[in-house]
Amino acid sequence: MTHSTQEILALSDNLGYHFVPVSNIISCVSEGNYTHVHLHGGKKYTTSKSLKLVCDRLDPDLFVRIHHSYLVNLDHIQKFIAEPEPVVVMTDGSKLPVSRRRKKDLFDRFVML
Repeated sequence: MTHSTQEILALSDNLGYHFVPVSNIISCVSEGNYTHVHLHGGKKYTTSKSLKLVCDRLDPDLFVRIHHSYLVNLDHIQKFIAEPEPVVVMTDGSKLPVSRRRKKDLFDRFVML
């Protein structure tokens, strides 16, 4: 099976590169000058690239920035909880904050009923 370059993300670390199917990425979390990429199955990779750079490399139709420090894969969002503070619940059970100013960006990606 062949993959296009957009389906695989090459994450660099101090030893080389990890090739990760984009569909397996649940979320990307910024911590200082590092970004933690959380994958389906519990694996996590840390890269010295900024969250903005990671965000720029991923498909904007599939990923949305929900907070200054969080980028999520829309296919892995299970639920939105509005109160007491807005959060999304991801397929791995993690609860990630949604900033009030980015909530509209998130909701614009879904058909709301």
